[in-house]
Amino acid sequence: MRLFIMFLAVGFLLTGCGSGGSDISNQVRRGERPHLAKVEVAEVSRVKMTRARSAVMAGTSAFVCQVLDGMTLVDLTDPAQVRITRRFASEEIQPLDAVLDGNLLFIADRFRGLVIWDVSTADKPTSLSALSLPGIATGVTLSQTSDGRRLAAMACGGAGLQMVDITDLRAPRLLGGFTRGIDYARKAGFFDGAVFLSDNADGGMKLLDTTRPAEPTLIAQWNHPGFCEMVRSDGANVETAWRTGGVALYSRAGKGGWGQQPLYPVERSVTAVRSRSYAHDVLVLKPREPKAGDRNLMAVADGGAGVAVYDISKNRLPVLVGAAQPGGDATGLSQYGDLLLACCWDAGLVVLSVK
Repeated sequence: MRLFIMFLAVGFLLTGCGSGGSDISNQVRRGERPHLAKVEVAEVSRVKMTRARSAVMAGTSAFVCQVLDGMTLVDLTDPAQVRITRRFASEEIQPLDAVLDGNLLFIADRFRGLVIWDVSTADKPTSLSALSLPGIATGVTLSQTSDGRRLAAMACGGAGLQMVDITDLRAPRLLGGFTRGIDYARKAGFFDGAVFLSDNADGGMKLLDTTRPAEPTLIAQWNHPGFCEMVRSDGANVETAWRTGGVALYSRAGKGGWGQQPLYPVERSVTAVRSRSYAHDVLVLKPREPKAGDRNLMAVADGGAGVAVYDISKNRLPVLVGAAQPGGDATGLSQYGDLLLACCWDAGLVVLSVK
């Protein structure tokens, strides 16, 4: 019988106060007052556009998903003067999410489902296929099976998780899905042969065994204050955003695959930070050229409160060390070298330096 585990991640919630510091109440109670140097989060440039929701990097370019307003391709060769290369009209594409694999762009399109483009020439993509899916395609992530099949896990609003075989790029096949107990799925993230799914319902982060992709099965689920807006795996942690419930990073408590027995669960929370507004996205920053002494930083897209940067060197004691208020609602984050791209809805795409 499969082990079902629910964790209530309510501890270690810290509130940032203003842009210059944070009220680290837990640390104060224990007499631990961190003295960490602040980082400067400064605007380098911005590109005017509407409904900027998320961006996916493609070399020195980025595709910016704008939902009902289509998609914009920008050139970041000179980050101080970002140039629009092409605008894709909403009649052509209405992306909520996208992921790049080599020269292939996999798009979660609001009404078309899974759309696959060849972007070898980024400003002149070739459409390879489109697969209609149940519900509204809201998120896409990719993986490969042990026998070489390529899979796309699609988060679908109103239809849970849908698994697609993309081995034949021109003829993707819907294999099956999982909908039980799911309200409105938003993002999916592969991690070690399983899929994490963010959902609006209680127990909003779910872990699904996809070793049989036609019949995904529930392994575990986690509850946390707020609705689970996004989930992403960086290979070491699982990054999650919970709207008014803030953000949390989870890590595996043991070794072995998620679906193996005994099941090694995810720790309650490595790091949790309460939102000051409406947490949409969280991203652990990775130095372009790692070196000894680098700080462990985490950026949060916190809606109307802008972008906040936390030092997570002490995992359970995150400290707010920098912030920026670029206007609009910060909804999505991407990293370009040592720069941070913030999608700020109607305030456009904002390039930030973090020093």
